[in-house]
Amino acid sequence: MKNKGKKSIAVILITALMMSLAPGAVFGDDSGKITALSGEKGALKWSYNEGNGYSSAPTPPVLIKDNIYIGVGNKVKILDKDSGKVLKTSGALKGRFGYATIPLTYVEEKNIVLAPLNDGQIQALDADSLESLWVTEKRLGHSSNDPIVSDGGYFYTGTWYTDTKDGYYQCFSLEDEDPGKTGETKAPVWQVAHEGGFYWSGAAVEDGKVVFASENGQPEGKEDMGGSKLYCCMDGATYERTGGTDPVISQMDIKGDGRSTVVYSREEQSFFFTTKAGLLYKVKISDGGDIEESSVRTLDMGGASVGPFTLYEERLYIGTTTKNTGGSNGTSLIAVNENTMEIEDIVKAGGRVQGGVTILPEEDGQINIFGSRNTSAGDIFRITGDISGREVSLESVRTFFTPANVMKGYCISPIATDGETLYYKNDSCTVMAVACDVLAQPFVTLKAGKKNMTVKWTRAWDSDGYEIYRAQSLNGKYKKVKTITKESTLSWKNTGLKAKKKYYYKVRAYEKKGGGKKGYGLFSSAKGAKTKK
Repeated sequence: MKNKGKKSIAVILITALMMSLAPGAVFGDDSGKITALSGEKGALKWSYNEGNGYSSAPTPPVLIKDNIYIGVGNKVKILDKDSGKVLKTSGALKGRFGYATIPLTYVEEKNIVLAPLNDGQIQALDADSLESLWVTEKRLGHSSNDPIVSDGGYFYTGTWYTDTKDGYYQCFSLEDEDPGKTGETKAPVWQVAHEGGFYWSGAAVEDGKVVFASENGQPEGKEDMGGSKLYCCMDGATYERTGGTDPVISQMDIKGDGRSTVVYSREEQSFFFTTKAGLLYKVKISDGGDIEESSVRTLDMGGASVGPFTLYEERLYIGTTTKNTGGSNGTSLIAVNENTMEIEDIVKAGGRVQGGVTILPEEDGQINIFGSRNTSAGDIFRITGDISGREVSLESVRTFFTPANVMKGYCISPIATDGETLYYKNDSCTVMAVACDVLAQPFVTLKAGKKNMTVKWTRAWDSDGYEIYRAQSLNGKYKKVKTITKESTLSWKNTGLKAKKKYYYKVRAYEKKGGGKKGYGLFSSAKGAKTKK
């Protein structure tokens, strides 16, 4: 889906977005405690495909308890993170994951997985058994298109229902009020209605306050106008303790649709968020919850921000796209100093960056920045950076991983990682695990001829060539039949075969090592075809 915009969803009114607090990513986190990925390139480790068309694609993968969790169709599935094998599948949920671009959310304090479904519902499942615990009440036609944010006792998320109708930002308790039932309906503790609703705008929960931004209630094409608000509300515990009737403590007019999860910086004691008008906001809020409008600072980023951003070591890393009114920084990644609100460096990303970025540190002030690009390829880029000086220095973007043709698709997925492998998905309905520092795994196709077979494969960049193996049965013994000595050669015709006989092929890339040795990439999946008469 080239533009995951509201027009396509407005017709069907089901779920959409991308979540900035996905486990395994570093969104809004400056801890720097993740092992660096050392690879210069990535290769497909495994893939899992389910669904037909982008509207039925799985949710972005998320790492929970050292496994991968996804939602697809009307079920939640647990995949082995090393093989992609399905370990467990839930029963049918109360709704479906339509336009699934929000990851599942794990609440460790309760061992609960929260699943965003159509009609504005959130269903809670036990993280181990995947048994249903409860589901929030329906809002017919509403999209569950906001990130789900939890403070351990409550969770917060919003709904969207067309550009000009009310959507609701809601707080729900995580308590299972009736453990004997598995599908009871849960009502919100509090809710805030706003014309235009809440779309790709998660909350920051800090010191009893829940801070989030809204849409502006304007039709398509006018998303950068006024009408949006920044809200500061009581958290669930404070609201119930005080017996409040109105959860809103304060609010402020902002320009442009709020399209990012709000991030809180303890260093600056400020809240940051971006809008579709291309503005980065920095806002201070008092201990009592009053927005200090005199403290507000904005930065025109030169391009709209549509998705989450990352706070790391006092800098904000923000993906931008082209504003309705144009802009010089479209399809870029910018690094902004959180104190000065100045752009320290900018790199053209080669495509819309709408899934946020994952930052992994190395030694000596070096960092690796990984993100997905919302292009027809749906690939992963890598940018290296130096943060050892007074300002960030970013190097030019490099394509880190490109899916095979059948796995390509537009992408706004965040990237989860365990420090050795990157996990993401795109509109091809494929979840992919990308291993690092190995040669790419070729994707093989066959064209049968008369007593011959043409083998074609995808390119493995930085290799020195390829080895082709053949067998007479799928699980038979594969024998090397050809060595290709050029990276750019991507086909070979195997002649002298028998007519009307089926042959199977595998291909792997190699690179030359010292002393005549070779290093090998992953074998392709085996492909078979029958020769003609």
